[in-house]
Order: sequence, then structure tokens, then C-alpha cells
Amino acid sequence: MLIALAQIDTCMAGFDDTSQRIVELSRRAVEEGAGLLVLPAIAFGGLCPPTYVYREGFYSDGKKALEQLALDVACPCLIPMPANTEDGAGFEAILLKDGVAMPVWLASTPQAETAETQGLERAVRNVFDLDGIRFAFAYSYECIEQLKESDSDIDVLLYCAGRGFALDDTSSAMGASLLEGRFRDDAWALDAWVVGVGALGGYDLQVFTGSSFVLSPKGELVACAPAFEEALLVAPIVTDDKNAVAEVLEPELYDRSLHLWEALALGLRDHLHKRGHTEVAIMLDGRLNSSVLATLASDALGPTHVHALINDGGADMLGGVAKKLARTLHLDLVEENSVGAVSCSDSVVWQDVSQLRLANLARRTHAVALVDFDKTFFAVEAEEVGCGAAALAPFGDVYRSDLVEIAHLRNTISPVIDAAIVNSYSAPPIKGLKDVEATIESQLRRVDVTLSAHIEWERSLSDVVARHGCREVSERIIDEFVKRSFARLGLPPCLIVSSRTVREADVPSDLAWRDRVRADDERLGSTGGPAGVSDLFVAADSVEHRAESESAVAAEIEQLLEQMHTELVGASRSLGNEADKQVDELLGLLRDILQDGVVQGSVASGSIPFGPLTWGSPFSEN
Repeated sequence: MLIALAQIDTCMAGFDDTSQRIVELSRRAVEEGAGLLVLPAIAFGGLCPPTYVYREGFYSDGKKALEQLALDVACPCLIPMPANTEDGAGFEAILLKDGVAMPVWLASTPQAETAETQGLERAVRNVFDLDGIRFAFAYSYECIEQLKESDSDIDVLLYCAGRGFALDDTSSAMGASLLEGRFRDDAWALDAWVVGVGALGGYDLQVFTGSSFVLSPKGELVACAPAFEEALLVAPIVTDDKNAVAEVLEPELYDRSLHLWEALALGLRDHLHKRGHTEVAIMLDGRLNSSVLATLASDALGPTHVHALINDGGADMLGGVAKKLARTLHLDLVEENSVGAVSCSDSVVWQDVSQLRLANLARRTHAVALVDFDKTFFAVEAEEVGCGAAALAPFGDVYRSDLVEIAHLRNTISPVIDAAIVNSYSAPPIKGLKDVEATIESQLRRVDVTLSAHIEWERSLSDVVARHGCREVSERIIDEFVKRSFARLGLPPCLIVSSRTVREADVPSDLAWRDRVRADDERLGSTGGPAGVSDLFVAADSVEHRAESESAVAAEIEQLLEQMHTELVGASRSLGNEADKQVDELLGLLRDILQDGVVQGSVASGSIPFGPLTWGSPFSEN
């Protein structure tokens, strides 16, 4: 069977226009011999189910569009639609076949009326047959893991990514990162073909980078679509002989910084164009962030669509650098250096006036104002007061250390940013940071690694300190992050290029409680103990009772061992002294193991019992 993957950039829930494209793609797929056309998860209905007040109209119109599509398409099609699943917002796969549009779980369930009451697992519900091939639909890593646990006998996994590119999640780059990602291991584990269908473009604030792919059950790359451009990928799926792969391709090496740069450019362009905008206004101050923003906007939209205002703060050198960059990139440079009666020595007022000038420029040029704030600024440097004119922060989900890397990368393509500026940046003014890190680069890296561990990896302060050290500095970094939650309410939205944004990690802005580094006996959840509030009050008693239980079990085992010893020694006398000696050695070894398990690895010492008795785990933490 030939399968076709439609890697297209669409407008969310643009049912009429997207339907026309799907019909055209289905005809092209048939011309190339494909028996199934698969759409990206968000191409038709968008990212997530609508809110309650829009749900009735959304699903009514979507249902009509799908029913008409089922009549118009030239081949069977699989189209994901946003839905509310058992675990929250997700996707249902709709199969268009023989003029009928039907959710795949209905197509795969003999008694459709009782499917819900049967309590079918999501993984099993999304398994269906088509032309003798057993397919499974998944939109998240959790869905894939459920398939593995269900032991479903499938031929092909259709993975339609339901979330966009994330710099901290290598696999989210799809086919561009197969050597470093998870999907080849998934193919081995499932003993099935893995078909990755990547969406393309900016949807809301998320960015999807394409690069759809087809892997054989051995993890061999059979076909791969390019990243950052539309494509119709057609590839063979061989199920009668899973080892029969006509041609194997070599996966490309993943360039993390280049992929981020292209994702930001694509996201910025789509975010504006899908809202009817073509122009942006920016402030150039001669520093790194504004220089990188100007270059990105020029790459994404073209230089004539970027209107730049010089804001040198009275520093002639920075003003000269900003003007040089604007001329190098051929931007529309607006040179308005005068701020009237406002004194340049008042930097706060200067910044406020500059924002007013940026707002005026955006209004005059019918442009969207951009700001160069990065994720590090969002996390620990945001201010509660001040004017803000920007409508979008393209770097708001990119740490400053990553921004430095993509600046170096962009200069290798063409050296438009002054080399001195690329190597000139600052770290947040965290007290004590300079005492533990000698250079600006290492200081910035320390801050960003700490923030990333806390935000993206969702590690507590105690975990962060345990992994990265520098207790006092780590405490101050995370405390700054928590304190600035109110200031972040006034910041513009950002393009999402991580698995968790600063705002997703925010706490209530009036939260009085602050975390601190915990001693081992306080870390209930991390040591396998209770983590709920009701369990907190019985934790000490449960530990004591558990220790008593261990002692009772140990005493009982000792009695059993003595009984076994008496019986075995008596039985061995007829076999000679040598057998008696071997029995004594064996029982002595068992006593040693038991003593080590109970006394040295007790619950009170923080270890976790292993097995049905009370022996400590034979495996180290490594």
C-alpha cells in the first residue's frame, strides 16, 4: 500500500478553504497510487476544542464539512479533529471512506452503541483496519506509550503531532531529528511502521515545522518531507513482509540552532499573515536582542516590511551600530532621535517615551509593534511599571543563552550583526551570581539552566539544587521568577517554541508562600512516600508502623530459616559432612542478605524496599 501525507499550512477551522485543498490533494495522491491520505492533527479543525459557547456551532459546521468531504475526496482520508478526551483536550481521528465520515473508534468497534460503556482504552479505540492493514492513530507521546502497554497488534502507527516544535523536546522536530529523537525506538518497540505527520506553520502562538516521515519496523527511514515547506509525501507501506524495504534513506543531522531560527521566522510570518498583517515596527538600540530581532523580522517578512526606530539612549556608539545594521539589512529606518524636553539622563522616562514613539510608528505604518524581550527577561527581569507598545514578543520563549547561539548561527550565514554586539550581552543581576560564575557567559548559562530545570522540566527547588548545586543562587533565581509573576501580566504574548512557557509555569501573583530547599525527611513524594495533604499528617506514624512491620517480618523469616536449618541439617546427615557444610553456608548467606536488607536499607534511612520482602533494591540510582 502507498500512503500519502499532506504537509500543508492552513488556517485553523477554515473548513471551506481547507476542504478544497484536501480534495485536490486526494486527487494527486490517487494519481501517485496512494490508498490513504493522512492530514496533520491541526490542519482541519485547529489546536483544541472550542469553549462551551462556541462548541455547538463549531462541531455542527465541522460535521457538515466532513460529510461533504467524504463524498468529494478521491481516496480514503484520515482527518484528526479536536475533541475532549478522557485526559482532557485531544484529537479524534475521522476516517473518510466510501462516502461516509466516521470516527475510527466507531469503525473499529462491532457494537458502536456500546463502545462508550465498554470503557475501551484510548489506545485501543484508535486502532482500525483498512484494506487488510491494521492502523493506530496517536497525537501525543502518551498515546504511543499506551499503545505499547496495550500490546495491540498493529501494522502502522500514524503519529499526527498535536503540539508544535519545542526546543527542549528534540523529537518535536519530527523527521529533522530522527537520529536524536524517539521514533526509531518506537518502531522497534511496536514492531510496526511509524508514520509521522507533521503540521506546518503558525497556529495561534505555536509553531509547527513539518518534516513528516515514514519509518520501517526496523527504524529505517523510508521517506521524509523537508522542514518549513509544504509537501505531499507518498511512501510504500509493506505489511506482508516487514523487512522488505526497497530503499533506505540516511537521516539528516539535527541542527538545533538553525531549526530554532527557521521556526521563529516561520512562526512570525504566519502569526502576522493569518491575521492580515504584513508590516512590523521595531526599536533598534544597538544591543544584541534588538539586532537579532531586526534580522529575524527581515528574514521572515522582507526588509521593506520592517520599520525601525533608533533608540540609542543618548549613546552615540550604540546609535551608530543600530544605523549600520538597519542599512545593511535595508530596513525602513526612521531616524527620530529627539525626545523633546525629556532628559536623556532619566533612563526610565526615556524608555517610556521610546515606547510611545514605537506605538506612533506602528500606527502610522499600519504595522504590528514587536519587542525584543527574551525568556530570561520574562522570567527574572520583568518590571511591574512602564509603558509597553509591543503586541508580540517573538523571543519570549527563547532563553538568552539560546538567543546568543542563534545570533552566532545567523552570522555564519551572512555576517550582518556586528561581531562585538554578538559577544556583548548581560546576565540578570542575581545577587551572588558573580561569586559562583566568573564570566558573563557562565553566569547567563547558570541562570538559564536553573530556569529551564524549573520551568520546562518542572523540578522543585530542592531538585534543582540537588542536580545543579549553588543553593543560595538557585534559591534567588527561582524566588525572582515567582516574585515577577504579577509583572508578567502586562507583557505581550510570545511565539511558543518550548514545551512549557513562563506563563504556563506561573503561580498566582498574590501567593505569599515561598518554597525552600527541603531536607530528606520533608521530601515525601520524592522518596516514594505519601504526597497528598491528608497523608502529610500521618506520615510519621506510617513510617513508624512500617518499621515495626519490617521487624515483625524479619523475626518471622528468622524463625522460618531456623526451622529450615533444623530440617535440612537433619536430612543432610545421611549424605555426609560435606553436604551439611554446604547447607550451613547457604543459610548463612541468606541471613547476611536479610540483615543487610532490613537493617542497612530500612525505611527510616530513606531507601525503598525491593520485592515482596524487605530487601533493599539491588540496583543503584544510576
